[in-house]
Amino acid sequence: MSDNDLILKQLRENNPFESSASPVPWENTNPDLQQLNRAASEEIEQLIRHKRREPSMPLAGLILGEAGSGKTHMLTRILRRLRTNLRPAIFVTVRAFLDPESIRQDLLSEIFISLRQIHSSNRSQFDMLVSEIISSYRERRINDGFASIDKIDPRIYLARDMPGLDRNVLKCILLYAGTKDENMRALIIEWLREGLDEEDSLKLGLPSRDIYSMSDAKKESAAEKILISLGLLLAYAHVPMIVCFDQLDSMRTQELISAFGNIIHLLSDNLVGILPMCFMKTQIWNDKIKPDLNSSVYQRLEHHKITMSECSISQAKQLIRDRIAFAFCDKDGETQEKIYQFLIDRVKLNPSCSPRMVIELANRAIFKDESENQDSLQTQTPEETQKQDTQSLLQLPENNKDDKEIFMTLQGVFNDECSKIKRDSRSWPPNSELLSLSLRVWLSSLENFKVSRGSSKHLKILAEFNNKKFAFFIVTGSNNLSHSNAIKQGINFLNEYICYYISEAQIIKSTWKQVAKLLQDFKESGGKILLIDKSSRVDWYGLAALINRVDNGDVNIYPSSGARTATRDDIKIFVKSLNLLDLNLPKTKIQTQSQNQNQSQSQNNYYGSSSFESTLIEIVNASPMKLISVNKSLEFLAARDHVISRSEFMEFLRRNNKFKLFNSRDDILITMADRK
Repeated sequence: MSDNDLILKQLRENNPFESSASPVPWENTNPDLQQLNRAASEEIEQLIRHKRREPSMPLAGLILGEAGSGKTHMLTRILRRLRTNLRPAIFVTVRAFLDPESIRQDLLSEIFISLRQIHSSNRSQFDMLVSEIISSYRERRINDGFASIDKIDPRIYLARDMPGLDRNVLKCILLYAGTKDENMRALIIEWLREGLDEEDSLKLGLPSRDIYSMSDAKKESAAEKILISLGLLLAYAHVPMIVCFDQLDSMRTQELISAFGNIIHLLSDNLVGILPMCFMKTQIWNDKIKPDLNSSVYQRLEHHKITMSECSISQAKQLIRDRIAFAFCDKDGETQEKIYQFLIDRVKLNPSCSPRMVIELANRAIFKDESENQDSLQTQTPEETQKQDTQSLLQLPENNKDDKEIFMTLQGVFNDECSKIKRDSRSWPPNSELLSLSLRVWLSSLENFKVSRGSSKHLKILAEFNNKKFAFFIVTGSNNLSHSNAIKQGINFLNEYICYYISEAQIIKSTWKQVAKLLQDFKESGGKILLIDKSSRVDWYGLAALINRVDNGDVNIYPSSGARTATRDDIKIFVKSLNLLDLNLPKTKIQTQSQNQNQSQSQNNYYGSSSFESTLIEIVNASPMKLISVNKSLEFLAARDHVISRSEFMEFLRRNNKFKLFNSRDDILITMADRK
């Protein structure tokens, strides 16, 4: 084996460029290109210092940059400093809003999801905030001349110190500070985030708070009251909260953009202690977001406008060098340099490209065949990509090379997002809007399936197939009244619709007797029930995360026509491989029996299909010691009509977390990832 072959083998087995998507800032350990966007991060830190000194100062920031421009690394850099700073601060990330009628409640929910993240010393951000509030209270009382603070009632003085503080929020803070019971603390956070039913609220001595039974106006008013109280508490403790809005490109309706503008106004001008920071692409901001915002809002954001830079050639090379050094830290410097030189010769870099593009090009260079055209790995500027024809790929011949390229790329992104959810499931609590988004996109990918939005709070989706009508009720609230109302509505729909009730298994309690009875009536009347378990929920939320990334232009694909960003039409190619729901659909009348057989055979042979995966699992499990070489696997697969190239097969294995690879003297060995 030549030196180059050995290096290529090492890179494929220990690929530093496997994923171009950075993890969330909380867990990002990838090498950081410190010199890139240093000025931007320093300006953000300066805003944070201003907010700490003057909590009531109306401040907001706008960060403009293309997809993959290093935003996550910059935020990770800031988060690390916040965690090690002797003067604490809160760091919050907020996903794109989906419902303009629930934007305050959705913001409140996202804030409390981030507040449960670890700040330092295994303490959550909320632990730290409560501790700082109590410390500030004690310091003020000592300054007031109280010798024994423990003998006075803190409710009186805290309410006096913070006029406008909601008494139930204050009670939550004092309850949290006074208990070490983690279950009790979790209930307190959940009451603040989204409410609890009567049973759990009673444990806390708080009124039941069921946002799903409120009108939209009342729900938003209640959420704003808690947000205002949270701002008062942050200012009281001199702990600034940085709220980072990301993936905003998917907000395409004027209603959503207008609601978002109201939120920025609320946070920057009406809530003390909170600093909103908005990340988006320059073109999206100028063409779609800014024109629909009130002038006072976009002027507030543009007062502190920060533009992120692309990589220069030297920075791109340094990024590749740093990743190789990080992945091959056990090798000496000379070996690392040989690996770097080998790889850098295979990638053609333009003077201006994003860090993500650099990583993707390096990854493709590792897995490309020598026979491929070298020019196909050349970078394209964002402007060139936007000019490309993004015609629907559904018109392309089935199973062609472009479809496979799109499928594998989206499968890789999907697997990345699912891995994040598995590692940090608390950041993905039950969410009916996200479940609805995933189901709506999945249903839309089915042939002859017409999908529309539902007409009420729990009726999320209506659909029609072959003159049969479907209704999907999705409920994720932790209050039994919400579920009861949804099931009753579903029962009333059964005469005209095939109805599905969808929730998460972790939500439904054994003490909800009325819900259990209604579910039984619903089922006996022909209704269908899906309780998403811990395992399958990863697919639902992983798909929602994939959709958000595609909508925000964060996924690049490389069809034969040239590199471009992925679209919703591309998702349809991948999403058919998922089985979110058993619909028991009959065959369409326009298909002949032979057409059905041909389609079934084609899908079974497609190497992205579940049939391909299950066939490979059978081959691995039937081999001695459940270990088999790549070459031998390809022979067995070909014998079962699954014929693919070695490079495609290696890409599939690299993307699929069910298999594990080992290096041997003659070939790469495959085994199952869950093998003990």
